[in-house]
Amino acid sequence: MIGIGFLCHAQHDNVNMMAREMAAGFQANGVDFRLVDTREADAGKQLLDLLQLPETSFLCTFNNIGLPAEANSPLVKLLNLRELPVFSWYLDHPIINAPDYAIPLARHILGQTSPEHLTFLGQYPVHHGKPLVLTPHAVADGPAFHWEDKDIPVMMVGTVGGSPQEERDSWAPKYGQEIADHLNAAIEVYDSLEKPQLADCIHTALGLAPDQRLEWSIMRSYCILLDRFLRDRTKYLQAQLAVDCGGIAVGPGWADVVKNARPDQVPGGQTADKVADYIRRSKAVFAGPPAYYSSHERVFYAASHSALPVVFRNKIVSDWLDDGFILFDDRQQNLTGQMEEVLADDRALQEKAETAFDACNARHTYRQRTAGILREMKLAAAV
Repeated sequence: MIGIGFLCHAQHDNVNMMAREMAAGFQANGVDFRLVDTREADAGKQLLDLLQLPETSFLCTFNNIGLPAEANSPLVKLLNLRELPVFSWYLDHPIINAPDYAIPLARHILGQTSPEHLTFLGQYPVHHGKPLVLTPHAVADGPAFHWEDKDIPVMMVGTVGGSPQEERDSWAPKYGQEIADHLNAAIEVYDSLEKPQLADCIHTALGLAPDQRLEWSIMRSYCILLDRFLRDRTKYLQAQLAVDCGGIAVGPGWADVVKNARPDQVPGGQTADKVADYIRRSKAVFAGPPAYYSSHERVFYAASHSALPVVFRNKIVSDWLDDGFILFDDRQQNLTGQMEEVLADDRALQEKAETAFDACNARHTYRQRTAGILREMKLAAAV
């Protein structure tokens, strides 16, 4: 059985690293999994040649990498003619990925990384009736747990994005005062809830009844603006906390944003391999965006590299990693003091990191995740 995935142009090669690890997971399940590099000039021919082989049984890709959107595409026609299943493993919130759901494939399965994404698509069913499957992030089989050689207390990694305050200040001039008021009210709702959901923040801010829904284009516009602000605010907070606690903030631009950082605490943008090395050296890693994202690659990547994930208002991580995480309420004061107190208890930190490591390797490897994907496509693994 042959399966097909894709490599692409990717900042810092992160998605390509995940694609290679996914390919290894399929191969561990007995699949001859091929990666087509879309950066190569003859990638289209490579793909069509593979699809002509009778052994080719499915495609699996992150988001819609490698897939065309046009119904008259030779690739779409061939996939539909052969009735091959395509599993799209979407890494972002439906407000980002929704336009990609419309690709006219006869057998298209939509993997969603967080339970909240399934909830959102229950409220706004923009997935065209296609099957939805909860598919959290995963990790490669890695080395044994290690702790003694770690020399970074805590780290965060991410791209700076926009200044949260500047984003917020721009809403009224760009979109009008009424829209800005709605978005500011949605932030207040988010900050008032223990476990906020993105759609509920908008609905409550606009005074909608529980069974009311906005027109999708309006809802998506509100959500994109709110999500961008909340993600950037979370990253700014995590970067400053990491530096204040003696750790590092990895990613382009943090040297211009984080206060009182030494040069070695803001090393700038790094390749995926270098980021992995920083995580191996870290005891704790800020893992994930706002509270309505329960799964993020760094939650699992930190755990698999013997580091303890740190999350904000995201108790569902316990479903993934048992007790192997640190939970903070980002609305509280003196988070630096709380973080320093946690970091001071090295034995407890190590024990939790071992719990996360064991849970990750027991339940969240690409070998296990791809076996589940094969089951969803009703294809039997060879091993």
